[in-house]
Amino acid sequence: MTIPLGLLLALGTSRGGAPEDLGARVDAVFADFDRLDHPGCAVGIVRGGELVLARGYGAADPEHRVPFRPDTPSYVGSVAKQFVALLVLLLEAEKKLSIEDELRKHLPELPDYGETVRVRHLLHHTSGLRDYLVLAQLRGLVPAEDRLERGEALDLVFRQRSLNFAPEERFSYSNTGYLLLSEVVERITGRSFTEVSGERLLRPLGMDRSRFLETFEGRETGVARGFRLDDTGALVPVLDRFHRLGPGGAATRAEEAASRPVPAPEPAPRSLPDVAGTYVGGRRASFFRLWIDRDGLRGAYGSGRSFALRARGSRLFEIADSPGETLSLVVEGRDRTVALEYRGSPAGSPSRFERRDPLTEEEAGAFVGEYRSEELDATWRIRFQGGWLRVLVERPAVRILFDELVWLGSDILTDARDTFFSFRREGDGRVNRLVVDDPRASGIVFER
Repeated sequence: MTIPLGLLLALGTSRGGAPEDLGARVDAVFADFDRLDHPGCAVGIVRGGELVLARGYGAADPEHRVPFRPDTPSYVGSVAKQFVALLVLLLEAEKKLSIEDELRKHLPELPDYGETVRVRHLLHHTSGLRDYLVLAQLRGLVPAEDRLERGEALDLVFRQRSLNFAPEERFSYSNTGYLLLSEVVERITGRSFTEVSGERLLRPLGMDRSRFLETFEGRETGVARGFRLDDTGALVPVLDRFHRLGPGGAATRAEEAASRPVPAPEPAPRSLPDVAGTYVGGRRASFFRLWIDRDGLRGAYGSGRSFALRARGSRLFEIADSPGETLSLVVEGRDRTVALEYRGSPAGSPSRFERRDPLTEEEAGAFVGEYRSEELDATWRIRFQGGWLRVLVERPAVRILFDELVWLGSDILTDARDTFFSFRREGDGRVNRLVVDDPRASGIVFER
């Protein structure tokens, strides 16, 4: 669970009343958070294109009791991408590039994939390039603990020898695209992205307090800190030491930004501990995983989509953000085995999924071993521990990268969320290769 910490801005009008009345109403909404031991936020209200209210509540840094003020900069993540895109279009207007340019014209280190990747493909998330943030984590790096410098991030991208898909074949959100676009801006201008964005965009727009950050590590940047609750309920700072300049990195304040209203969260679903587990159907990516967290019962299926579940009966659940989809839990036999039926619409016919038990040690033995990926510059160790297959990586200490892999059949396993592990065999039947597929980084090959 992450506690919101940053900008909240509302667009539109209030139901009458002067700004003073509006301020009192907003104060009442945030009264419970307005203390220095609780993460806070800045609130701005825009009416008719004018900022009519800007206030801060709670702490920008509860650890050091720093108050959150209306002019406290907050990290706004991927909002940075629109600034990168605008700079690219400014350079095109100045005839310094064309969005139809082949990307390798500006970044010759990029491998020849046998397909033409153009600048516009990066702008529209249709390039097929693997996401460098996913690649870094598959390498074994952890954002809160390990530093990923810009040069390392670019090197990781340039090591990749294939794409997720051919350019324009489909849309797939890509942080790599905007990392490379920011690099193109730097190479064409001969200046850092931070300098160029400040001179060409932020200062002309009157956003003097806004800026770009390479990482998000805390109070030394002067930006409000993010916090989450750990397993004990204590506040823990959210750190990110991965280089984000381009795909992220923007920090701004309420008086310099506007945003869409945020919908109210759905109520937490009722949880049933006995239904947690993995349910496998007949096709490769046909599975559901149900688990319980602090907010109740949650699920995920083979596309990688995660969702909350709302109880509609003792064993009937509705997918919270898609009312036409339901999961029905069926108890069968004397041992009360739990199966699952999925119905994609109220009138749709159900599909059956069976709960899958972990592999035995004998079954798991075929997959245990060390696997090396040159594209990731990483070695994975697959071990059978505690009744489960696990993926470990040494970077530098040994870490569990994936836990409790589930067998789907035909030498395919999954972490039961969004990553698939396809093992390939030699003529004698021994496993000699592993191919890993993630929604944003697919087809990564490991040799045993």
